[in-house]
Amino acid sequence: MLIGLLSALTGLSLLRINVVKNILAPAANFLAALVFLVVAWHQVRWEVAGLLAVGALGGGWLGARIGRRLSPTLLRVFIVLVSVVAVVKLVWFS
Repeated sequence: MLIGLLSALTGLSLLRINVVKNILAPAANFLAALVFLVVAWHQVRWEVAGLLAVGALGGGWLGARIGRRLSPTLLRVFIVLVSVVAVVKLVWFS
């Protein structure tokens, strides 16, 4: 969703949009973690949150490395395919 929003609102190339996303997403997640630390410390399963954080960091690092090597067209096709699969899963399997 962030890539689509940045693509619609900016004139940046897909490669630059991916860089911006890789900076904004962890910053937003860090801010959300701070809010949960203050507001809902006792309701968070921190061992699960830690595993998710490790996966997100690893996925972000790997995604950035792969994204730099793909052509913009192939990257756009991959993003659309992943987005469609996510929507299908959310709509039909939730």
